[in-house]
Amino acid sequence: MVRLLMFTLWVFSYPAFADSDSQICLNAIKENPKQVHLNNYCLSAANDENPNIQYAVGMSFGYAGNSEKELYYYNLAAKGSFAPAYLALGHVLRSSPYNDEENAIKWYEKYANTKQSGYGYSAILLSKLYAKHGNDTKSQYWLSVCKESDYSGCGN
Repeated sequence: MVRLLMFTLWVFSYPAFADSDSQICLNAIKENPKQVHLNNYCLSAANDENPNIQYAVGMSFGYAGNSEKELYYYNLAAKGSFAPAYLALGHVLRSSPYNDEENAIKWYEKYANTKQSGYGYSAILLSKLYAKHGNDTKSQYWLSVCKESDYSGCGN
């Protein structure tokens, strides 16, 4: 479910590409997004600093169970200011093998502050994480941010 949400966010923020590696990769993504990490054109486009492709490659490595490369490519996409990568980084860092909730919170906040589609989902995750760590003030703040969004999981 989380990967489906992340893929949907990626598809709706996907611009047109000028170079041929990116065009070939786009076709590969449409054909099978779970296998993008095996496509040399996609790896080439990702290494040419295309944050959209970096995100797709990261997601594909995630499907393949390679969290190290998933994290690497999401970081590249985030450096390129590709906002869906912020949410993805939060998910990866929060889960095994990293279990790094402190850094996950940083990325969830960065995504929620973009106010892009799905920011309410990030806000409710922040509310729950802050509540878990005993910070009721921040938990309530992020719950209010969630309720301002169109996300239905806020308890509106």
